Amino acid sequence: MSRMYRGGILGALMFVIWDIAVSIADLFLRELWALIRIPFEIMSAIFQMFAAIDAMRTNLDILSSVLSIYHNFTSGLSFPDNILQSISPMGTLIWIGFWGVVFWYIGIPALGVLFSILTDN
Repeated sequence: MSRMYRGGILGALMFVIWDIAVSIADLFLRELWALIRIPFEIMSAIFQMFAAIDAMRTNLDILSSVLSIYHNFTSGLSFPDNILQSISPMGTLIWIGFWGVVFWYIGIPALGVLFSILTDN
């Protein structure tokens, strides 16, 4: 009777051994794949760093252009300011509207770029 159960026990042990061997091979392949991926992850991080630096440089270029445009607007506009304010209250409203347009088209993009530079770091 013991001979009858021996094949079943050996078969069960072979299935257990086979599962252990497959698990070890799977673990080995996963670890090997993780080791192979390390240089590619490092290269990806380097490329992402260069992309972030390039984006920051682009934002700084945009900010410098916006500040240059603002400087060009403000450098020679004291004379019209005096004229518009001396004409009437309507001149003051026109002047306020002009600076509102300057802020809308120059100041808000400048603040957006500045916020982007500050939050990317």
